[in-house]
Amino acid sequence: AVAATATVSASRVVASVRVVTGFVFLWAFLDKTFGWHYATPPGKGWIDGGSPTEGFLGGVAVGPLETP
Repeated sequence: AVAATATVSASRVVASVRVVTGFVFLWAFLDKTFGWHYATPPGKGWIDGGSPTEGFLGGVAVGPLETP
C-alpha cells in the first residue's frame, strides 16, 4: 500500500512538471508571436512582421552550407 501511494504521488508530481513545462513553452511561443513585453518588445512580435529567431540567429555570419 505504501509503494502504491508513492507511485501515485510520483506520477502526480511528474504530471504537474509536464503541465508547467508546457505552459512555459506556450508562454514563450505566445510572447514571440504577439510581443507581450517579456522577451519580445511590443511591435516586434511575429504577427507584426518581426522574426522569432532574430535575436538567436542575428550574430551568425554565414549559413550552415556556406564557407566562411
